Amino acid sequence: MISLGVAAGRVADNEVAMTSLSSLAAVTCIAAFIFGMLLALPGSLKPKLAQQLAMREGRVGGFLAALQFALIPSILLGGYLSDLLGWRPMLIIGGLLAAVGVVGLALRRGTLALVGCMVLIAAGAACLGTAVVVMMPTAFDFGMRQIIGAMNLGFVFVALGALMTPTLADLLLRTIDFRKTLAVLSLVCLVPSLLAVLSSHSPEIGADSAERPDVSSVLHSLPILLAGLAFLFYAPLELAISNWGSTYLPVVQGYSERRSAWVMWSFWVAFLTGRVLTAIMFHSRHLDMTWAPAAFFVLALLAAFVLGSLGGLGRPRSAGWGVMALGLMLGPLFPTLVAVVLSEAPNHEYGTAYGAMFAIGSLGSVVLAPVYSVWRQGKNAMGPLVLTPLAVLLVVASLALLGFR
Repeated sequence: MISLGVAAGRVADNEVAMTSLSSLAAVTCIAAFIFGMLLALPGSLKPKLAQQLAMREGRVGGFLAALQFALIPSILLGGYLSDLLGWRPMLIIGGLLAAVGVVGLALRRGTLALVGCMVLIAAGAACLGTAVVVMMPTAFDFGMRQIIGAMNLGFVFVALGALMTPTLADLLLRTIDFRKTLAVLSLVCLVPSLLAVLSSHSPEIGADSAERPDVSSVLHSLPILLAGLAFLFYAPLELAISNWGSTYLPVVQGYSERRSAWVMWSFWVAFLTGRVLTAIMFHSRHLDMTWAPAAFFVLALLAAFVLGSLGGLGRPRSAGWGVMALGLMLGPLFPTLVAVVLSEAPNHEYGTAYGAMFAIGSLGSVVLAPVYSVWRQGKNAMGPLVLTPLAVLLVVASLALLGFR
């Protein structure tokens, strides 16, 4: 009788654990989607913001760059706080900050108000982003040994949020006015906060001890610094390719505007598919973290090869397939890099390690991407070969990561 009671208790405990993990997975997916939404939201609202503020779109775009600048210190602080406080307070704080920033765009006018709202949105996105990254391995029940699968699966939802936001914002703006649209979006931002409050029985994740995270040990980790260097080259590469395809396909390859749009849509479908396939492959074959640096190097090498090959493709049909193949290679790169960083985090300080890597790499978007764009325009080149140097530098960084890990 006693053994039956013990067995029944264990079954009940397992059911509670599975329910907690299911709840955590749902919270993680939703928060990851909204994190992606926040990254894309300012750009999606740029034309309407320019109209509301009576500014040129170019000037508003300059102010929106405050979001990228604010992300660097925000992601560093957010990573530190996620290790110190846990994921639940970070979701609550992140949702509240983002909601205040979004609704502030409707209530405030003027340059300082716009920059302030962008900073709040960036801070909210940083809190949500660091929290969901820390949550992913446990939420999907993959564990740290198979973290590559967890990261790729989780970042599918981040990408979905970023890709669907322009369409969602456009649909809302066509249906209701600008202020009501921002009110709806601010309510969406509060969803992670509400879920964090309701999921009080979900397990805590992160640093084991109650001590403050040791930032210096993270910054002295060579693999984390090399991962930041790799992201430094990857960030402007992804940003440039998402804009480059719209000029390369119609101007160089003679695609119609409609056909170019379909190919770029296929690029993003392949981008997501690459992440899903990587998650399935690593999880189903039980490949552990020792494969992560090699996987990142192979993906970077294939992406550089495809990108370089596009310059020699004279047939439009081949160019379209090449762009889609490029999306398939690029998709898993960032989640796999995050997996490497988290596996190297000292004392399970996952948020601090991710924040350091992301902050270093964000300099690529903030500084390197504009400089590279000016150089590219000065060369008056729209072909893939002008992007190949970034891909080559990414391969070199990934090789260094593979060698020094």
